[in-house]
Amino acid sequence: MSIPQTDKYCGIDGLELKDPVAYCHYWRHKGFLGKNMMKQHQCLSKECKYLEKIESHSFWKRRRLRNLNKRKKRKEWKERTL
Repeated sequence: MSIPQTDKYCGIDGLELKDPVAYCHYWRHKGFLGKNMMKQHQCLSKECKYLEKIESHSFWKRRRLRNLNKRKKRKEWKERTL
């Protein structure tokens, strides 16, 4: 699956998006997704197999860094309590 190349981004709700972070390949509602739309549809928590991340977007880099910091803090906390 590949993200269609376009200069206008049409969201899954039919509205135009300015800054999409992912693309949904589900046949019922193909289109781009913004941060809030992904949260509303719970795409990440459902681990949707039709979701394709736009890796170049800074949203994913910040999310990855935040999760790494969480794991690091959790590991440090466990080491302190032992």
